Amino acid sequence: MSPLLETRGLRLEHCGGLLAGPGLDWRVEAGSRWAIRGASGVGKSSLLAALLGFAQPAAGDILWQGRPLSPQNIGPWRRQVAWLPQHTPTSGTARDFFHLPFGFKANRQLAPTAGKLAGLFERLLLRPDCLERRMAELSGGERRKLSLAQAYLLARPVWLVDELSAGLDARGAEAAHELLFSLPGTTLLGVWHDDAWAARCAHQLTLDHAVPSP
Repeated sequence: MSPLLETRGLRLEHCGGLLAGPGLDWRVEAGSRWAIRGASGVGKSSLLAALLGFAQPAAGDILWQGRPLSPQNIGPWRRQVAWLPQHTPTSGTARDFFHLPFGFKANRQLAPTAGKLAGLFERLLLRPDCLERRMAELSGGERRKLSLAQAYLLARPVWLVDELSAGLDARGAEAAHELLFSLPGTTLLGVWHDDAWAARCAHQLTLDHAVPSP
């Protein structure tokens, strides 16, 4: 049986070099939790971007359910994924940003009630009035937690997370990670520099070299 996600001989252009020089062979089973580790600049974020089809491999393949990612299946694959990049938008209002995905027909039944949203914001230590502000007026940590709350409600089976702690203080990071790791049965691929959070994952992938491009 094919794994959920697989890379075969994957090499990525990254900052003038090739990530995973000899080629990355990696199998991700459904429901597994992975911490992606490595020094700053080695290409961890580039790997996540490639898994979503935002960066094209220099060599090798990325397969979803046994089939190479292609224009024909990249849309269905992305609809399975909750994507939390390091940087969140700063334009527009927080309310418009947060409610945007729930305006699509496929997500309308997932739109939260006022009570559910209030409980989620309290769990993440988010101020109740944060939706009344512009995104640029929120701190980086508040925008980060708002994105996490949005993704949590969309209930995707696969999570790609890039440095969840970025911009969060100790209490905020604790609250965010407790929410993330409370999700049952999800597949989690996360980039962490913090050893304590990485240790919560059963599997680790270490990227430890990038070779110069020819």
